[in-house]
Amino acid sequence: MSDFCRTCALRTQRSAVSALRRNTQTRSFTASTSAQKNNAALPTFAETSSPELDDVLLQLRTKHFIPAYLNKRQRHLIFGDKFKQELENNPAYATLGEEEIPLKHIDRRSEIPARKPLVLQALRLIEENDEWRQLPSLLEGLHKARPTPDLVLQERILRKLQLNDQFPVILRSLRRSNATGLTLKNDAVLNQVLNALRETASLENWEQTRLERSLKHASELAELLESTDHGSGRKLSPNDARTRPAVIGLFLELHAVYASQYQGGKDVDGKVKAYATRFMATFNESNQPAETDLPEVGAPIEFLSKMSIYHGLSLASKILGGEMPDAPRANQIVQQYEQRLSTLAAALSARNPEPHSFAASSLRAWDACVR
Repeated sequence: MSDFCRTCALRTQRSAVSALRRNTQTRSFTASTSAQKNNAALPTFAETSSPELDDVLLQLRTKHFIPAYLNKRQRHLIFGDKFKQELENNPAYATLGEEEIPLKHIDRRSEIPARKPLVLQALRLIEENDEWRQLPSLLEGLHKARPTPDLVLQERILRKLQLNDQFPVILRSLRRSNATGLTLKNDAVLNQVLNALRETASLENWEQTRLERSLKHASELAELLESTDHGSGRKLSPNDARTRPAVIGLFLELHAVYASQYQGGKDVDGKVKAYATRFMATFNESNQPAETDLPEVGAPIEFLSKMSIYHGLSLASKILGGEMPDAPRANQIVQQYEQRLSTLAAALSARNPEPHSFAASSLRAWDACVR
């Protein structure tokens, strides 16, 4: 009777493996099916010049990302100790997108390195080796492994991209929002992206080619805000990003600087007046007060957005002259913001911030304003 039970158990185990092997096929990822599980193509990493980075990315992929993309039965197969020998004797595979993945046993207790230290190591090596192209795939895998966004990590990644002049990589990650989990609906992400765009444009004293490229990026950003991935679509929602002074103020600033520096101080295409009109129609003290207190460490996250409002309105008033919409109120806003920002800049400077800190970049931006 005992031999019979062992035979039945062995047959049952083999049947389970066969069933799991039949269920390894998954569908390719599309935006329309992003809400379904186990149907996304596995993110891939291009080979780098750093063997250490390649190894870290491979560990993340094999130990964290692949299990997250498998269905429940497949995960049961790779994590189940009783299936280890069977996988060695009769290999099983999962097809994720266009890639066929061999299913190998993973011991949860000893073979899965902690994810966060591994991710931080990957970020350090990506920065050291200038391998920013890997980040969209990294974000994609992390989002699948942990659907609830790690906002602190997202902000850290965006900040690194900002400091290394990699705004195109930010846009690429935003375009793949369903896969990366990076969305402008999140205020922290939106503020970080706006700050990154502004810093990208203002580097090298608003150099013309750089500024023209940033204006194209701003146009792409505006298109993203029209989508349901990053906004409310056709209908404006309460506190919609498209009506926020911080967003309109940045777009106004970029066009005003370009007109001031490279179009002879003329509003050649009418963009300065268009954004100035839109800004004055949406601005009020309740949604963007001039008063901002410094935190104990660093600079207020609103510092750069308020700077864009001051800078954009100030230049627009000079460019448009008598055609400036609601000119008296616009001049009043400029004066209030200039006074407050000057005070904040002096307080930040007295702290002697580290060169790559947010406070230091804020001070550089303040000094770079066209006056």
